[in-house]
Order: sequence, then structure tokens, then C-alpha cells
Amino acid sequence: QWNKSREKGGDFLDHVICLFSSLQVAMSTNTRSHKRPRLEQGSKHRDEVHVKINRGQGRILLTNTSRDPLSLNGWGFEKAHGNIWYGLPSIRLISGETLSLLVGEPENPALGPLEHTLTNDDLWTNHNKIMLLDEEGAIVSELSIDAKLAKHDVTITQLDLQNECLLITNSTPDIISLGGWKLESSFGSHFVFDKEVVLKPHRHIRVWSGKGAIDRIANEQDLIWSRSVQWNSRADCAVLFDAEGLRVSTFTATAEDANIDRSIFIKSVYLGDVRVVLVNPSSAPTSMSGWYLASSATDERFTFPANYVLAAGAFVQVCGGAVVGDKDDTATIWTPSLSMAADNDTVTLHQPDGRIVSQMSQENKQRGVALVEVDAYNQLIGICNSGSQPLDVGQWTVKCLSPQAKRRSYHFPDNFVVEPNSVVRLWCGPGADKKSNGKTDLAWTAQLAWHKEHDCIALSDDKHQLISKTDILFFGSRGRSENSATLATP
Repeated sequence: QWNKSREKGGDFLDHVICLFSSLQVAMSTNTRSHKRPRLEQGSKHRDEVHVKINRGQGRILLTNTSRDPLSLNGWGFEKAHGNIWYGLPSIRLISGETLSLLVGEPENPALGPLEHTLTNDDLWTNHNKIMLLDEEGAIVSELSIDAKLAKHDVTITQLDLQNECLLITNSTPDIISLGGWKLESSFGSHFVFDKEVVLKPHRHIRVWSGKGAIDRIANEQDLIWSRSVQWNSRADCAVLFDAEGLRVSTFTATAEDANIDRSIFIKSVYLGDVRVVLVNPSSAPTSMSGWYLASSATDERFTFPANYVLAAGAFVQVCGGAVVGDKDDTATIWTPSLSMAADNDTVTLHQPDGRIVSQMSQENKQRGVALVEVDAYNQLIGICNSGSQPLDVGQWTVKCLSPQAKRRSYHFPDNFVVEPNSVVRLWCGPGADKKSNGKTDLAWTAQLAWHKEHDCIALSDDKHQLISKTDILFFGSRGRSENSATLATP
């Protein structure tokens, strides 16, 4: 700036002004400056902020998981092995809000109030660790940034050591080929994906191993590694590599994970209405403080407030948008922080440490018709007509795609009609015939149809065209009490 001013023939005052402007830019929050003093002890905010790295989109996401507003004034990132400091914008995050930081992007005045840029992309390179520090210099979070990390937004989201099941999730809107990718345990055993394996947008793949793996396959997105045990039941680390040998994702699991309270599960997902229903089938209340719901398609989340408890046998529905109806209804939570894709999305329920408790994926081919409810405990599914006209589903088919159900299917009677804005439920298991009224509740079979941990259900029309498909995953059945309370039905 000084040289440019001199070339234009400016006087001394012009030179000083240009120099001062240069210093302001150099000291701004988005550029490098000297290393700040750092306190080695953990920050008092360590449990109040959730940090997520999205290398595929070049973003770092900071979420306030506490119930109180949080000021980021004086906060920033520090490279673990360099005198480089990246200051954060001086903003205030209310409970549940997420700050999105775009790394290596130019300044953009069109960004929203919770989107900011870190213009220098050195944050990704040269060193494999950065630290988030608070205003006192104490460490809030330590993040691993591998310079050789592949830029795929594909992650290992769950490793169940007891059931020998690993979950890989695609959080992008793109189809990703996994041909030649490799999955490896900490003991060196590995699994190579066939060239025809693809991971659909906002979907997951499960890799099963151990005794009985063949019986756990629910759909085409389930793969078998081996019939022998591949994971150490006490502790293990899974690593995913792409076809070029670059590390994509890692996940560490321990035996203690199996003892975590996972009694809550997702009962219903209404993508069009942005509504998720959760139930507690256990005989004891469950604290959900810090738990959160997340959408794979929109990358948005809702965090349950502190001290929130879901009673035994109770349900709660979380709705996106402004409050409609009785604002004092304790069974309904309204929030603007949750949104979902209308036709294709995966909704996950997480504990505060990020581990998945329950997951439901939904793919709808015809607007207004969806398999919205899957309750494996009570052996029922729900089909919703959210349109304004009656829907004739005569000779439509519901099919269970898991092999343990022997591909069982149900055909609706001729001229059966689902009324507008209503749900018809199919009941299975002992006593199903007693729950049928021939209109809104139908009996399918007296046998158990749905697997309590994972299953896939498809709805097809009378021409065998797929209308809706729902995939469920639940990690909580191992700890379920046998004398569970009766569930209320939302």
C-alpha cells in the first residue's frame, strides 16, 4: 500500500494513511498474526461448544450446546506447531445456534449473520492439529487436520463392537463411488469395497461381520465383511481410506459404549412437515440434556435444552418453524433450527458426545405419500397421505426387505382409501387383529415382522413402482427393559 501511494505521487500524510490501513488489514480477525499466550488447562467452555470439521465443503462448524448465550469475543484457532493465530468474529451465539466458518474463501458480503470466512487456507495445511481457544487462551477443543486427508464428506458415524457393525454415512448431495476404498481395524485386518459399491446422497452403508452377519442384512446398503469377528470387543479404531489410499475418516469405540443409555428412538419422520417424533419405550425417564437431532441433507441440528427429561413411555415431537397451536403443549417442541429435505433425508438422534442412538432414512418418490412411522417395538408402520385429496391405495404393497422377515409383503385391499392429512397403520405380531378397525388401523400378520435394531420397508403402487422407502437403525434394543411401559401414540 505504501509503494502504491508513492507511485501515485502522494504526500507524507497519504503514505501514513495507507500504512495505517495496511496494519488494520494485517491485524483483522481473518489474517495471521503472532501466537497468543495459551493456557494448558481446559476451558470452562469445553462442554458448551460442539466443533465439526467438514473438509468436503471447506467449513468448520461451531455450535453452542449450552442453554445460555455464548460470546466468541477474543476466541480463535491456533496452529499447534506454528506462530499462527486465526481470530473468530466477535459475535454472540444463542443456545443451539451454529457459526459456519468458510476456510480459504474470500470475503463475501452476501453471507448470512452466522457465516464468516477465514480467508487464509493455511489452516488445512502444514500441521495436523489446531486448537480452539477461548478469550483467556484456554483450550476449548483440539482438532486433527491431516494434510493428507482426502476431501470427501464421508464419515464413519458408528462402530458397534458388540454386534460387529460399522456405519459409513454420506453427508453430500452426490453419489460417491466406494470402489477400491478400504476399511481397516487397528489390528490390521481390512475390507476392500467392490468397484460397483456406491453410497447414495445422504445415505449410509452398514458393514457387518461376525457370527450371524448374513442374517443381519436389511437391504442393498448392507455389506458383509466376514463371518469371523473383526473388531476387538474391548476397544478398537476403524479407519476408512479412499481408492488413492488417503485417510477419509476414523472412529474409535470402546466397550463402555454398549453401556450408554440408548433407550430413546425415532418413531416417525415427516419430511414435508419438518416433524420428528421420538419415544422412550423404557420403564424409566431418560435425561436428554445435550442430545441433538441432525439432518444429513441440510446439515442442521436441534439440541435439546438442559434438564430436558423424556418420561417413561412418553413421546415428544420436534417441529421445525414457528409455534402453531398450543405453545404450552409439553409433548411438542417448536424450533427454527431444524430443517429437512422434502423428499430424501436421513435424520439421526445423537447423544451429547456425537454417538448415534437412532436413525431413520426416508426416500419419497411421490409428493404427499410417505412411510412416515416405523415402530419396531410395537410392530407397526404408518403410511401418511399429506395431500388434500383422498388416495386410493388398493393393491399397493408394503414389503419388508430384511431377510429375517423372509421378504414378507402386505397388499392393501381393493379400493382402500387413505383420507387427506391422515395416517393408516399396519399392525403385526400377536394381537394385531384386535387392533384393526378396517379403516385407519389394519392387521397384517400375527407374526413379528420388523427387526428391532435395523430394517428397511418399501411402499409400492399397484404398478410396482416405488413410492416410498424407509430405513431404520436403532442401537438401543440391547438395553431395553423387558417390562417397558405402554407407549402413547402421537
